[in-house]
Amino acid sequence: MARATRLTGAGLERAFREEWSAIVASLARRIGLQAAEDAAAEAFAAAARAWTEGMPPNPGGWLMLTARRKAVDQLRRDRTVSVDPELLGAETSEQPGSVAGDDRLAMIVACCHPKAGIRFEVPGTEALAGRLAGVRTVVYLVFNEGYAASSGDELIRAELCEEAIWLGRLLHRLLPADTETAGLLTLMLLHHSRAATRQDAENHAVPLSGQDRSRWDAALIAEGTAVLDAAVARREPGPYQVEAAIAALHAAAPGFEATDWPQIAALYGTLARLTPSPVVEINRAVAVGMADGPQAGLAVLEPVLAAGTLTGYAPLHAAHADLLERLGSDEAPAAWERAAKAVGNAALQRELHRRGHPDAGAGP
Repeated sequence: MARATRLTGAGLERAFREEWSAIVASLARRIGLQAAEDAAAEAFAAAARAWTEGMPPNPGGWLMLTARRKAVDQLRRDRTVSVDPELLGAETSEQPGSVAGDDRLAMIVACCHPKAGIRFEVPGTEALAGRLAGVRTVVYLVFNEGYAASSGDELIRAELCEEAIWLGRLLHRLLPADTETAGLLTLMLLHHSRAATRQDAENHAVPLSGQDRSRWDAALIAEGTAVLDAAVARREPGPYQVEAAIAALHAAAPGFEATDWPQIAALYGTLARLTPSPVVEINRAVAVGMADGPQAGLAVLEPVLAAGTLTGYAPLHAAHADLLERLGSDEAPAAWERAAKAVGNAALQRELHRRGHPDAGAGP
């Protein structure tokens, strides 16, 4: 038998990160989400007590078996609920830790569609495709709130970024052939690789042009690039892969001015054809402005400004301000102020205000 290893806080935390979703997903199919979470919590509490002298050779199997026993105990205490024979038999009929990936996937799909009444089961291929798009959207929304917090003084909420990346890795592991899931994971990894340089010691937001690229996380960049390369090789392009390719070009550039802006502009053109939207046009205008000059960028941005549908969208005004500033227009400060007023995050607001009043410093 393999020797047990000493339990540490990090070891229990790692077991939690790796096994929690598998345990809850396996039990939820039979006893419901709340009861499954309760049983899993009891199992981890038991592990904290039982593993003080050493972890078992198979922590996941130990936790799964314990959680099942806790679930059975819960059901027996509730006289109104009969114990599922399948749950009782699981202790002897299944190998510890042999939970199918389908259970985790079913839980993710159900949790990302809470109002749809979706049961804890993996839908058929056709239904899964539609639901998976929603799952990816939810994961990316979580990441975006972490990447640029909508309120507060901190620009980045790293815990949300890390949770979204963890979910992205799990989805990619469960669905390795899904190229858009791979694209989403790559996009999050590459964006998060810059986290250490996006805010300075005084909580001021640092734009891409001012970031110290030597401090970007090389391991995250390498992981993301490998995932993207494998996805692109399948020749099933999609919007997340295009966005990931743009992020990869930023990650590969030795400096801001050395970025392959023409290629980025071309990729935004592709993205605009795949998923046309004003937000894509704003990003395309920035890239075109860098590739072909600010006047060209303004030509792309003008229809979005004229439409008037995104008057409260800070990135629109920031893109407009940057293009005006590079053109030498005296209208740039007012555009920077519009951007600052439209944003709720204090760190980003200070940076936008500074751009509109460069002689005033970074502010309080």
